[in-house]
Amino acid sequence: MKFRCYVFAALAMSGTTACSGASATPAPRMAVKEQTVDAAVAPYVGSQTPGISVAIGYHGRVIFAKAYGKADLASGAALTVNSRLGIGSLLKQMTSGALLTLERDHRLNIQDKVNVLLPQYAYGNRMTLYELSSMIGGLQGASEKPIGDVTFGIVGAFTGNSTVRQVYAKLNANPPIRPARTKWDYANIDYWLLGQAIEAATGKTYAHAMEERVFGPLGMKTAYIRGAQPDVDLATGYSRFADGTFHKCPELNFRTSEAAGMGAMTASDVVRWDEGLRANRLLSGALAKAMFAPNGLPLPEPPYGPGLPGDSYAMGWDVRNDLLFGHGVYEHEGNTNLYTSINVMFPDGSDVVLLGNAQYNQFAISRYTIAYEVHNAITGLPAVKPFKVTATENISKCQNE
Repeated sequence: MKFRCYVFAALAMSGTTACSGASATPAPRMAVKEQTVDAAVAPYVGSQTPGISVAIGYHGRVIFAKAYGKADLASGAALTVNSRLGIGSLLKQMTSGALLTLERDHRLNIQDKVNVLLPQYAYGNRMTLYELSSMIGGLQGASEKPIGDVTFGIVGAFTGNSTVRQVYAKLNANPPIRPARTKWDYANIDYWLLGQAIEAATGKTYAHAMEERVFGPLGMKTAYIRGAQPDVDLATGYSRFADGTFHKCPELNFRTSEAAGMGAMTASDVVRWDEGLRANRLLSGALAKAMFAPNGLPLPEPPYGPGLPGDSYAMGWDVRNDLLFGHGVYEHEGNTNLYTSINVMFPDGSDVVLLGNAQYNQFAISRYTIAYEVHNAITGLPAVKPFKVTATENISKCQNE
């Protein structure tokens, strides 16, 4: 999809650009109220994150994309709609999409035990691929102490130069702490294992499989897995310290964080992912429904999560009961130590994506509310703000999640 881009001289932030999609498809009868988007995003740009990229989709196309602030503080380079940013855990839903295409092509069954593809995992007979995807496999996650990321040596600073073999050694030394399907717990290790399963099923690297099965078929031309190719047009990521300063902290270990969140792309390509799902261009029938089917176990309620009673989790998606729409808002947040993101699919056919190039900040806490305000820029509906989650991640030195 090509874009025509133009600069809004009236905007206070220099270098801010906006694009509207050019397509043979008639434009939807829905106008984006740009000033409302600006108002929702502006308080966070520069103070909480150097830059924010916004993209909005509606019934099959990108209808609005705009970038605010800086892609790099040292050079002063502006963030643009063509800047790639890390998407963190938004990659999890895309990993599940790849997994379901492999079921479609009879390369695996998501109800198979994990050890069918990964016999090197000693406890793989205790959970299925689907249970990992829905985070109900019983492995130690974020609600435990120490958290699963520390236990298994993935994602965070404690990964160091750890290898795939070392992660398996830690997995085999730490059995699941509960039976599958008894509790939902956010576990990055679940998706690391799914990345390994995709490699085993395809005989290709995870990065190659994602390009072949998700990014390529959906026209996500800027999407890639970090570490698999050089970074091009990637906005610099930062950690924001409690004193308000931004720091270029060390990157995560790409190989041991891979399928848990090492994707990068533009905000518009995240919308293309959403719209590809809506149009059944990647999956159809029962497989398309499986991605969004709640696992039946509850998500944390306020003050621990921005949701309502009855919220659940699907294959890489939070399934929300919503104050405005009722049931059926699908969303997910993403964090690394350097990037923050959110992707929301609304039942009215609209999608809102926000990507920022800093973490440990109020933008990361408020992004769910901001996404609603951006959505209201399309619909004209009054702002319905979800429960606020209190920021708890003020830091004074580099660390990785």
